[in-house]
Amino acid sequence: MASPNIKFKRSSVAGKSPSLANIELGEIAMNTFDGDLYIRHDQSSVGVATTVTRINPWNEPNGVGAGISYSGNVKVDELTVGNYDFPTTVGSEGLVLKVASDGNLEFGSGASGGVVPTEETFTATQGQTVFTASSSLPTYIQIFINGVKIRPTTDFSKSGASVTLVSAATLGDEIDIVRFD
Repeated sequence: MASPNIKFKRSSVAGKSPSLANIELGEIAMNTFDGDLYIRHDQSSVGVATTVTRINPWNEPNGVGAGISYSGNVKVDELTVGNYDFPTTVGSEGLVLKVASDGNLEFGSGASGGVVPTEETFTATQGQTVFTASSSLPTYIQIFINGVKIRPTTDFSKSGASVTLVSAATLGDEIDIVRFD
């Protein structure tokens, strides 16, 4: 390694950070146990104190490359995760996060393509197996008999607007079709 070696003020004691008396403006200090870097922060303005600031506020709890964590508030003006750009504004109550036609994420109502669960309830007659919803059923539905969810293909099948139970219902059973349009 080339000379000269540059060494920062350092500590290997977990949780130890420098005080104002330990670090000058322009100096960097480090905690080699925690992996934290510190600088003396002086904004030279009235009412703002000179402090020592940790300049890497994240943690790598499981070692380098294993992921990072951060405790505190994060302000992000734009965020992309994978191939999805997140909205830069917060949606209002009742809206869902959905994929827009351009492939990005946006907030929208169920009428504009989001998923809004709705439920239709039927009271069974003795031996009834077929229950017909008010309109054609979407791809994803859930069926409940007296509040107990049953499994698709094993316990029921669907076709168009109809659900057919494998085992017939008993008189007075409550059949709920929950649809996700």
